[in-house]
Amino acid sequence: MPEDMDDFNFGDDEGGGEGEGGQAESSGGGGLKRFLSGTILKVLMYVAAGIAVFIIALFAGKMGGGSAAKDDAYAQDQKALEQKAPPLATFELKEFMSNTADVDTTHFIRMKLSLGYEKNNLLLQTELSERRKQIFDLIMLTLNKKRKEDLDSAQKKQDLKDELIKLINGLLQNGKIDDVYYEEFSVN
Repeated sequence: MPEDMDDFNFGDDEGGGEGEGGQAESSGGGGLKRFLSGTILKVLMYVAAGIAVFIIALFAGKMGGGSAAKDDAYAQDQKALEQKAPPLATFELKEFMSNTADVDTTHFIRMKLSLGYEKNNLLLQTELSERRKQIFDLIMLTLNKKRKEDLDSAQKKQDLKDELIKLINGLLQNGKIDDVYYEEFSVN
């Protein structure tokens, strides 16, 4: 039985410990101590690797996720909701029907819209009524210059709104329109 116990060295190797018979061991270190130090080293390496992965994932989430940009956009949306603009008065125009500027195939635009302006501006309301035919003509000429591909997305329709607002405001003297509302918009 003493031969089997030689593998387990419970003594201190550094102090020149003695084995059986009072002689110093020359085997170079105990098995249990070597086992424990190797196991602890492995555990510490796994813990360090886990911490490194966690830090990298956290950093990548902050950089790639753009959470600061999302938070900023959310704050802007909330601010816009809190600063609700009062509804605009509207001036309705009759329906527009026009051909597009496409040369390969004929396409047809059908649109009905209203102009939005600040309430209680009676001078502007009167001017819009007086300039109804001018405004209608200006919009028709603008539509006749457009091709189907110029009106095939939401962004392009918004760009048309911006263009119409600018053109119509160039005619007006007693105020300005703030928005164009599409009631109907189709391109065939």
